[in-house]
Amino acid sequence: MRSHTEAGLGFAVAGVMALCGCNTNPWDKTGPSITAPTISAVSPSIGSTEGGTYVTVDGDQLKPGFTATLDGVPLTITPHTNGKVFKSFSFTAPAHAAGRADLAVRDSDGQFSPEYGVKKYTWASPDTFDFNGGWNAFVPNGNPNPFTFTVECDVLLEVTCYDGTPLL
Repeated sequence: MRSHTEAGLGFAVAGVMALCGCNTNPWDKTGPSITAPTISAVSPSIGSTEGGTYVTVDGDQLKPGFTATLDGVPLTITPHTNGKVFKSFSFTAPAHAAGRADLAVRDSDGQFSPEYGVKKYTWASPDTFDFNGGWNAFVPNGNPNPFTFTVECDVLLEVTCYDGTPLL
């Protein structure tokens, strides 16, 4: 229980603080409310098991000094600032076995992003990114006539209509 003096001082301090537009209880020892960092988008969310994919993460409450991990491994991050507030960061994904992984952010206050435990990044075999070869495709309006395209050395070389007319 507070003494009369403490209660009087609290009333006086609270009164002055209210006049200044502050509604904080001067006897509250819990400190300010701390908001955990959040992750809203990961782009791209998939990369090669060989590593090297440049990934950008959008979020909020990314305070100076925050850190990030991918599958529990600390990342070297590049924060992107908008004034004094960090809204995104980038990193280069390391090599890793195929599979999904947690992307977690921890702020300088020790709070983890609430998404921790949610898989946010996937490593896939480099073969899944190989589009070289000849492909058949269909136009989106439901036309059953296909067109073809050819990719070599990761470059689109040829696109042909169903009737053989080259488009590229």
